[in-house]
Amino acid sequence: MTPKQQKLLEKADQTLQAAQVLRDQGFFDSATSRGYYGMFYIATAFLEGEKLSYSRRSAVIASFGQNFARPKRVPIEFHRYLIDAQNIRLKADYDVISCPVASERV
Repeated sequence: MTPKQQKLLEKADQTLQAAQVLRDQGFFDSATSRGYYGMFYIATAFLEGEKLSYSRRSAVIASFGQNFARPKRVPIEFHRYLIDAQNIRLKADYDVISCPVASERV
C-alpha cells in the first residue's frame, strides 16, 4: 500500500465516523454527504494503487467500475453502492427531502 493510499483510507475512516455522528445528531443531509465522500475516498485509494488519478468525481466512479467491479476484482455491488451514494448525496445537497427518507438512506 502506498502512503497516499494509506492517507486516503484514513481520511475515509474519519469521514465515515463523522457521517455516523452527524446521522446520530439528526443532520441527515450532511451525514449523507460525508458517507458518500468516505466511499469516494476508498474508491480513489483503489485507483491510486493502479496509478490512476482523475480530477472529476464522475471519472473516479466510472474508472472504479471499469477497473475493479467489471473485472470482478471487487463485488460489482460496490460500484452500484458508490453510484447510488453519489445520487443520494446530490439530492441531499440540492433538493429538499424528508428526514425519514434521509435517515433511511444514510
